[in-house]
Amino acid sequence: MQEHTQNDTELSSKTAICKENGKLLDRKTEPVVFEKDGQAIANSRDVAEFFGKRHDTVLRAIDRLECRKDFTDRNFAVSEYTDPTGRKLRSFDMTKNGFTFLVMGFTGKQAALFKEDYITQFDAMEKALREQASGALITRTDGISRMLAKKVTGIERGMALVVQSLEEQDQAVVALADRVQNLLLGSNGRVAALEYVSVREMLEEGGAIQKGRGSLNRRIGARMRTRALQHRPPVELRKCPHSGVWLFPRDFAAQYMRDEGRSLVRDHNANQTGQAVMQFGPRRTGRKSNLSVVGKGETTGKGEPA
Repeated sequence: MQEHTQNDTELSSKTAICKENGKLLDRKTEPVVFEKDGQAIANSRDVAEFFGKRHDTVLRAIDRLECRKDFTDRNFAVSEYTDPTGRKLRSFDMTKNGFTFLVMGFTGKQAALFKEDYITQFDAMEKALREQASGALITRTDGISRMLAKKVTGIERGMALVVQSLEEQDQAVVALADRVQNLLLGSNGRVAALEYVSVREMLEEGGAIQKGRGSLNRRIGARMRTRALQHRPPVELRKCPHSGVWLFPRDFAAQYMRDEGRSLVRDHNANQTGQAVMQFGPRRTGRKSNLSVVGKGETTGKGEPA
């Protein structure tokens, strides 16, 4: 604990008359406890006056206390005061624990009451200090919360701007890539032939008969666009910048032809050449036979050739 300088003017003026060893002494009528460095403190001069003792008597009692050095260092701090003659004299600032240790040696019924009064005053001061600290902590916490909220809001706004900028850059890059790709497709047929293919080219490569092929072209084109959108991730399609015809990646087109395109081409060719045959369904009692037209080379549903 740090040293504390106390003047006579700091002492309470509320005093009473008492005796010590037959001598009349002034006594404080109320215990004095003050705040110092966030602690409730009592000074040895105030204690002496309240208990009606000479100050030098209290000092001797403190000097003779049999307690460990670390306890003394924590709970008793030497302080100076100036007496009416101008001399610098010592006193002690005591914590509640130090005061309690000291007054254990004060005996008598009156001393017991004085101890209670002083301890009550200590308790009141400590409660006030806790409330003060709690209020300061709440105020400080609120201030920190507001400061953090402002910083977080600023960071969020900054991040939103960064994300928006990146999205705009991504869109610009994609748009530029599309333009470059379209230019390549439009100016270089070899590039288009290597990377993308139209439905017309797919039908030609699949051997579809020219007659009536427009309907087949539209049907396959619609199915391929639907499949491209349902694919995960979606397949990227393009339009020829000159003709407006949809173009499909070659690997995607090849897979579609394997899955169902070839079957559609066979049906188309069979219908166009008149090679479709009539197939009777199984006979059922009381019902007419079901008829179906099957292209050449297809099966009946029972695994037998049509």
